[in-house]
Amino acid sequence: MSTKLEFSAGGIVFKKTKEGIRIALILDPFNKWTFAKGHVEEGERVERAALREVAEETGMYGLKLKEKLGEMDYWFKADSKGKPGGKDLIHKVVYWYLMEAQEDVNIELQDAEGIAELKWVSVKELSEMTSYKNMEKIVENAVEILKTLE
Repeated sequence: MSTKLEFSAGGIVFKKTKEGIRIALILDPFNKWTFAKGHVEEGERVERAALREVAEETGMYGLKLKEKLGEMDYWFKADSKGKPGGKDLIHKVVYWYLMEAQEDVNIELQDAEGIAELKWVSVKELSEMTSYKNMEKIVENAVEILKTLE
């Protein structure tokens, strides 16, 4: 068994609509509502990685990076290809950013990552719908910022 350190970056994407601010949630392969994120490539800045990963997973390009929301880290076991359930111990650090989309942003979900659906929710619904408990602080940070924009 080996231990590896991995870095990822992702974003909480919002858009301003006539009905108010809406935030994008994706349904991941584990059937949980969350946000797009992915690996930081060697030599890549985390901000760039966050924008790239969100674009790759959702098809949303031209997003504006607004603010850093914080970092989170967690441990899990994976196989040599990074799939859950193996013998390698992975310590993952994820950098999160708030990103703004245009109201008419295009969506094209990435099948290869197993992203089944994307839904736009209100700021109020956001806290109730996110599935991962370790995202609570990041979501709270986003909600505080988004409330000032409403």
